[in-house]
Amino acid sequence: MGADVVKGKHKEVLRVLSNSLGELLHRNSQVTVEQLATRELSLKSHRAMFEAVRNMDKGQAPEAMRGHLRIVRKVLGSTDQTDVA
Repeated sequence: MGADVVKGKHKEVLRVLSNSLGELLHRNSQVTVEQLATRELSLKSHRAMFEAVRNMDKGQAPEAMRGHLRIVRKVLGSTDQTDVA
């Protein structure tokens, strides 16, 4: 009977570990996807700024920079809600 109790405890420990690892793997994949999306968004905003400066577009360059700063605030979770002029 004692061996059966130990086997039952091991099964419970394995179940808890398996569930915990599953949750961690799921969260890790979510973070990875979020980071990839953030990188893609960042790349697009940097390209927009670069193109505007390269083309000496005095109207688009500041707008591209403002757009980039909005993204940075969102990604970093800034509490400062003031808009860049």
